[in-house]
Amino acid sequence: MKNKYKKILAVATAFAVAVAGLMIQPNRTYADGEEVELLTNRLFANMPDGWNDLPSTCTGDGAGNLTVSVPASVGTSNYSTQLTKKNIQLVPGKYYTATITLTSTVARKFQLMIQSDGSNGGNWDQQQYNDYTFSVEANTPYTFTKTFKAKKNAGVGDDNKHIYGLMMGRVDEDADACTVTISNVSFTQLSDEECSSRDAVEQESIDAANAARPWLDLSGSNLKYKILDGKDSVVTVGPRYDGASIYIAYNLAGAFSSVTLDGDAKTPGGGADYNLATSDVNDGNEHTLTVVDYYGVNSVSIKFKYVAPEESSSPAATTTSAITEPAEVFGLAVTSTAVGQIEVNWGANPTYEAAGQTYKIYLNGVESRSATTAGLQTFTGLTPGASVTVKVTAILGINETSGQTANITVMAPAVTTTPVETTTASSDGTLTSNDIAIQGFQIKTNFPEGARSTNVAFRAIGKCPSVGSTITVSGQNYTVESHGIILTLDPNGDGYRKNDEYTKADTLLDFEHPVEGQQWSYIGSSSVGSFTKGYISTSKALVAGLNNRNDGNDYYVFTISGINAYITRTFHVRAFAIVTKDENRYIVYGAKAAATSVPQIADNIYRNNKSSNIQGHQYLFDFLSNTLVANLIPTTNPYYRTTPIEYGWDGNLHEEETTTKFDGMTFVPGS
Repeated sequence: MKNKYKKILAVATAFAVAVAGLMIQPNRTYADGEEVELLTNRLFANMPDGWNDLPSTCTGDGAGNLTVSVPASVGTSNYSTQLTKKNIQLVPGKYYTATITLTSTVARKFQLMIQSDGSNGGNWDQQQYNDYTFSVEANTPYTFTKTFKAKKNAGVGDDNKHIYGLMMGRVDEDADACTVTISNVSFTQLSDEECSSRDAVEQESIDAANAARPWLDLSGSNLKYKILDGKDSVVTVGPRYDGASIYIAYNLAGAFSSVTLDGDAKTPGGGADYNLATSDVNDGNEHTLTVVDYYGVNSVSIKFKYVAPEESSSPAATTTSAITEPAEVFGLAVTSTAVGQIEVNWGANPTYEAAGQTYKIYLNGVESRSATTAGLQTFTGLTPGASVTVKVTAILGINETSGQTANITVMAPAVTTTPVETTTASSDGTLTSNDIAIQGFQIKTNFPEGARSTNVAFRAIGKCPSVGSTITVSGQNYTVESHGIILTLDPNGDGYRKNDEYTKADTLLDFEHPVEGQQWSYIGSSSVGSFTKGYISTSKALVAGLNNRNDGNDYYVFTISGINAYITRTFHVRAFAIVTKDENRYIVYGAKAAATSVPQIADNIYRNNKSSNIQGHQYLFDFLSNTLVANLIPTTNPYYRTTPIEYGWDGNLHEEETTTKFDGMTFVPGS
């Protein structure tokens, strides 16, 4: 083929953040009773000498003072101007005191943050839970001090790498340019004696609070219980007495890493719940049940005690036969993997099945089948291509639950037809097609044990007629050579789409300047800041589960990660194809671009219970509530969340919305 290009874009090399290797500070041993200083070069001599991220305007006098000219923080991030000390090792359970003195020429806010080093194997988790933001008055020295107990970070070992960092960018509000003098920097590990003393005081306070908590009746039994440490909200169901067992569900990541009763190990189940044998706690003594979440970070303890029948206001103990109300089904999943067939799968509490609970499956509102146990049911002989609404309910006696519902399109056989002209020439000269589109988005939540990431990752899924097929425009046939995705980062980051500055031109490519000798990766000019990027898919990007539909289309994905710095910005994404005719190449764009933000995608998946497991569901809540990464989502964002939703799932493809990748992010075909 001749090397002719018509309406082709300029090629850009792939980009990613390069992180310099950092040496790990060796473990240190301390004399008994010693308070240990973890910072070096506290006098700011021989700068930088161990200090990182120094603004070019830093000057140190070698006598303990560092002067920094800080630019205005309008529209920036807190870390846009910062001073950090890296490779600090913390010991979980030990106490630390961080101190710094600041004098600023203008009144403004700063942050002193101790956090896991996400660029050096950590997860950006903050050690300081609260009160790390402080205000200073103009030309008035202010000393900020914070003492805290080091926690273990999910997915990070005990020798984790931490950062002592002063954030001088935008902290909660815009601020004018200023000159800041920094002194009295210190970060110390308290002596073992002081740590023990503080632990004793803390434990005494915890014990007193737990002792004061009232005992609650465990309905239907001769037991009472109380949830310790004020964590009642974490226990979402129960404790609920079911005769031979006590069922408890938690708002924690499951399956649990450990379950203990009075310190003795029990076998965890497969989710964020536990069935405690009644016989284990019904012996007249007090017992403590403790569960620890999947990541080994969060835990909840519940105490149980037996109360003699004459002392208890509760009804006498019952058995499973006393259960009269059905328990709702959960985890409904509906798929179609063969022509004219769907598969329906769901879960339920086995205690209720033992009491006689059964199930009904409705297709499009009509009862189609009954089942005595939860699990997989296959329906065949359905109309190919038909849309089906599936509902599964639980039945016990004359009572029926409201059920869970899911929609599915029944797989249809492949149809071979002559090309239909769905592609047209727009008034601006571009070619567009309704057959080329963004199919949906997925957020990664299924992290392996111990590897939960604070860098949000998700995939954009494109659809295009298969490579080698024909697409028609204005009576002219073109052959699809390759396909890809174009994405644009909008300046708007408040979560409200009405404030976007995007125009159609922002997802069109600079096709007049081809660069040879590189893979098909493109950059286009954008009216909102040159943020348009284009990527050609490869065979690795094809999605087998979607391509086996045999509908004449290719479905391809791009995985996007490392977008925390742009987390609330609006992304606009458009699919496109490179087509050929008469030895010339052209671009055909999808007729529509999809738009969304990462919090919007997470909210849709979380709010509609689409995570595939409890770990993913909890991950999304932690992300939206700033528990995963503090202050990642402003509380003014419409998708910021403070209240959890009970877990359930129904697939996690987020339709008709989008997300992407820019400078400082990683955008990988397939993956």
